[in-house]
Formats: sequence, structure tokens, C-alpha cells
Amino acid sequence: MSKKSEEKTASNDVTKPEKREKREPVIYLGPPVRTPGIPVHLATNQTWTDRPKLPRELRFLYPFFVPPIEAFKLPTSLVPPVRVSTGLPFVVGVAPGRNSVSDHPAPVNEPRLIYSYKEFVDVFGWDDDTGKWTLCEFAKVYFGLYNVCPIVFVNVFDPAVHKTGDTPDVSKVESADIIGGIDPDTGKKTGLELISEVFPRFRLVVGSVVCPGYSIDPTVAVTMSAKARAINGLFRAQAIVDVPETVDKYSDVPGYTEANNLTDEHMVVCWPRLKYGDSKHWMSSHVAGLMSAVDGELL
Repeated sequence: MSKKSEEKTASNDVTKPEKREKREPVIYLGPPVRTPGIPVHLATNQTWTDRPKLPRELRFLYPFFVPPIEAFKLPTSLVPPVRVSTGLPFVVGVAPGRNSVSDHPAPVNEPRLIYSYKEFVDVFGWDDDTGKWTLCEFAKVYFGLYNVCPIVFVNVFDPAVHKTGDTPDVSKVESADIIGGIDPDTGKKTGLELISEVFPRFRLVVGSVVCPGYSIDPTVAVTMSAKARAINGLFRAQAIVDVPETVDKYSDVPGYTEANNLTDEHMVVCWPRLKYGDSKHWMSSHVAGLMSAVDGELL
């Protein structure tokens, strides 16, 4: 056999490579695994090592490939109230205390600076009967509907004093409790007199004085205006008062205000009472909330 024949036979004995089976391109859509320290691809917002794997024929799509969206369920939280440094409301009224008025009574005649709905409930308790518990109404309106804060609350309901027999009775709270005074023996202040304690305690200036449900008494309304006119001998505020529901016509409101001396320049007179869902609110609560909400947008 010649040398050429041997070479030809040897070449025929070489095993030819098997032809690869043609497969359809497969795109990997699994969640990426981040690798710390690896640069992020600008187009896909993924690192070069964690991008979905494409077959060679489709790798030109890398700059345009958008990975699948991953959805997560997060607990819904309330939007934080907007803090407004102007228009701080000083609110005097009644609160139920936590659990029951006998077990955890609300602080009595003690100004409390409150920044959230939850904090109010923790300190003063809660009752859905906001028509009876006026501080609950104001907290619901100011925090819940207008989403502003803070508020200075003063509760005058004392379950040890305001009773029917042995049972605490909030209906025993009278206008005199809201107006308050100064004890000549101890010097302790109560009710609206505590407005002078706000700036020394909290270094905040009162912008409005509100007593929902009790300012329908002209005596309370006039006292509110007097206190708002000269706070600590330095500051002035607005007394936001309500007209009673017995005045059922708008045309009768001017006559009522004149007859009851509700004409001071530092007084905002509100009428009528408002309805929100199944609840009725005093307009003074909404006016105070709206004033602070507008201030928050402008500042």
C-alpha cells in the first residue's frame, strides 16, 4: 500500500463530531440573586452576574431586557400627620380614659401635648360616642380628617368628682369646669386657666382656643375670647366658638351673636353643626383643623 493510501485510510478512521441537536431558545425568568460589590447594569438595574440568563443567540437583548416584576405585600400604615408650628389648638373638654373611667382615668386638668391619634388613645382613651366625649371628637377630626398635629388637650372630667351616686357621670361636667380657675390655697390652675401653662411647658405658642360642645354657652365663649386675647401677656390667639343648635336659621345667627356679646375681634363664631357619616361634629373642630391644614401647606 502506498504512503498516500495509508494517509487516506487513516483520515477515514477519524470519528467525526456528532451534530448537536438544535434546541429552542430558553429564557430564564427566575428571581435574580444579588452579588455584593458587582457593578449594576444601567439598563436592567441588575449586576452582570445576576441578570436572567439568555442563550447566545439572544444576548444582544441584554441592554433592553426587563426582568420580571416582583410584588411584595407590606402592612398599610397611616400617613404621618403634618406638624404645624402655627395655629396650635388648645382644647378643653372631656375624655373617657382607657378601658373604663374607673380603671384608667384620663389625666385631669393637666395639659398634654399630643402628636398622633394613637398617642391620644393611649393617654386619654377612646369612645365612639364623640358627641359625649368632646376631646375624642376633636382628635378624630384634627388627626384623622385634616392630618395635622400637634394639639394641647386638657380634660376636666374627674370620675372621682363628677358622679351620679357612685357612678362616674360625664353629664355632671358644667361650664364652670371648662372655665376653671385658680385655687387660692394651692395655686393650682384648672380648665381654660391652664392656657398660660402651654408656653412655659412646651415652648409652643397657642394659635386657637377650642371647647367643642361647651362653647355654645356664651359664658364659656366670652371667657375663651378673653384668654385668647392675652396669653402670658405676650401672645394672641383665636377663640373658635359654636352657636347652639337651637339657632336653626342662618338669618338668626347675627342676632344671637349680638345678644350674647360674641363680637370680639379674636372670636370666630361657627354655625351650624356638621355631619360626617353617622356622626355629628361641632364646626369649631373642623375650623381649627382646616386653619392648621392651610398653614401647613403655606409654610
